[in-house]
Amino acid sequence: MYCLYRIEDVTGYPGGECHLIISDETVLLMDTGYDFCADCALEKIAAVLGDRQIDYILLTHSHYDHATGTGKIKRAYPDAQVVASKYAAEIFGRESACAVMKELNEVAARRAGVTDNVDAIDALAADVIVQGGDRIRLADMTIRVMESPGHTQCSVCYFFEEEEMLVACETLGIAPTYPVLQPCYVISYKMTRDSIERARKLNPRHVFIAHYGLIPDADVATYFDRAAEAAKRVKDVVLEGYSQGQDKEEILNVLIDRFYIKEVERIQPVEAFCINYGVLIERTLADYGYGLDETG
Repeated sequence: MYCLYRIEDVTGYPGGECHLIISDETVLLMDTGYDFCADCALEKIAAVLGDRQIDYILLTHSHYDHATGTGKIKRAYPDAQVVASKYAAEIFGRESACAVMKELNEVAARRAGVTDNVDAIDALAADVIVQGGDRIRLADMTIRVMESPGHTQCSVCYFFEEEEMLVACETLGIAPTYPVLQPCYVISYKMTRDSIERARKLNPRHVFIAHYGLIPDADVATYFDRAAEAAKRVKDVVLEGYSQGQDKEEILNVLIDRFYIKEVERIQPVEAFCINYGVLIERTLADYGYGLDETG
């Protein structure tokens, strides 16, 4: 099957992937990547668009590698409307959350050899706040919003109704070495499982996944099974470690050994991985009624 939309990768630095989705009448930017590489992304965007403008910036969730480039891109394209979930919009307004995003952005910048970045993270905000079931009606597109908690509470997917294309958030997995899927839930395995099943019921013809892009149409039929299995692998490691009396640090070390592979290292600093998976351990145990204090 052939997708009518033109999709262009305009990523400024690996790990901060962002893509243009272009139709005859509409230009969308999916996520904005890191703040520190937004200028590079803007150069790529301008090379693709020329004089055309971005109509909407669709954010899948609030994490720094997906959203902190927004301020600089909005400055270059001031008429672009930033779309995010209500929960993400609330996070953007929290001083403590912005401080964490700034810190992680600086870590990623240093890792990339960038030492002179002046961030615009304080300008991060949503213009259009959406929730599950909302439809964004554009000139030649209708986009349905599907809340997809699991990676974060604020995660959403976008379903392009005319093309039956699902733009998936990280709750549905990432693929740094496609076709192998990397599990990416953080706050709840059970929420992730439910989000995957809701996405499956949309029966999309095309699937676009985070940190990769449009997967081959021949793989769509099996994608949701593979996403569910990837999430289950992480959950099983956590519960097995708990049953063996491992503490949080010991479980985290097993997760790092199994899942922080070199391809993930390329797109995510270990500091961010450890923050996410540390939360994942606690939330997974809570999903099943356990607490780390019981392990000693």
